Amino acid sequence: METADEENESQGKDLLDSKGLEGMDASDWEKVHLSHKDFKAFLDELAKPTEDGEETPFKSAAMVDDQTIEFVLDPAESGGELGVGIMTALFDPIIRQLYEHSDYYKNDKQPLIRFLDTDGNVLSENNEPMQTGQAE
Repeated sequence: METADEENESQGKDLLDSKGLEGMDASDWEKVHLSHKDFKAFLDELAKPTEDGEETPFKSAAMVDDQTIEFVLDPAESGGELGVGIMTALFDPIIRQLYEHSDYYKNDKQPLIRFLDTDGNVLSENNEPMQTGQAE
């Protein structure tokens, strides 16, 4: 049984940091559990320029509440409607994976992931994993 102190402590964060999202496999994810603080820090990092100064597609990324994550992007800088579609298809599963391995994930409830443009218009909104069209 976890104590309140253990719930605030991330597990496997060093593994995630060393392998990166692309290098993680299912057995690696079993070792990862992010605290609220570390999950929010990950979202904050998504909106910051990379170490080499390259801009990210996101103007902001934030938890609106414990089950809602919002990303703001500029469609003009993200390749228009097609670019936004690619961005949402790429980032939705990654964010869900991180969310499911965080203190936010409770009772098997998926988060609402919302992508907005810089004017606040909803570009995409999903409260279930996106369907990729691949056979299960």
